[in-house]
Amino acid sequence: YEVRRPAGTDIIKQGDREANEFFMIDSGEVEVFKGHNEDGSERLMITLGPGAMFGELALMYNTPRAATVRAKSEEVVLWAMDRDSFKQIVLVQTMQKRLKYEAFLEKVELLKDLSQYERATIADSFKEETVAAGAELITEGDKGNEMYFLVKGTAKAYAKGEHVATYEEPGTYFGELALLNDEPRLATVKTTSDCDLVSLDRAAFERMMGPVIEVLKRNTSRYAKFLQS
Repeated sequence: YEVRRPAGTDIIKQGDREANEFFMIDSGEVEVFKGHNEDGSERLMITLGPGAMFGELALMYNTPRAATVRAKSEEVVLWAMDRDSFKQIVLVQTMQKRLKYEAFLEKVELLKDLSQYERATIADSFKEETVAAGAELITEGDKGNEMYFLVKGTAKAYAKGEHVATYEEPGTYFGELALLNDEPRLATVKTTSDCDLVSLDRAAFERMMGPVIEVLKRNTSRYAKFLQS
């Protein structure tokens, strides 16, 4: 059923033991708060937008709400599902995907300092892809709309025809520069074997990766060859 909440309204509240609903955002944005900063203000963990889900943890584990979720936009439109429907329809699929990527995400150096909740939220937004050897994942000069994480397989990057990078370790990521800098792709990335990948589109990247944006910016030094060429 549809739920509408104005800006500033708490949709769920941290510590609430009467957790009976799971939510998916149809339009608008919400902010997730957990705990407090040193000055006593609420600690903002993440901002979620259309397609994002929340409220599932308390239903999965029969625990109090782990965080407060507050409407940020002038009006947030959500779809709500009660506990029984959630368990029948969503729980199994959501848990399977999270468990599938839990160990993988813990090994991604970039995400090691994120909370379990933040990593689970990223896993929810992953688009899974299986690509054959020789496929072109990213084309130099194109507008970039996805960031990729390598799950299995190998790929190589080429800038102006020159080989500049090899990706072969699970958890290696690429494609973030175009999203960080809002610029065309600086290199072409081709698979050199059959690959399993997961990707985040631009909207998910902007919502989910806030806590690691500064790390991503620092790590741009690894693209020196791209930038010089």
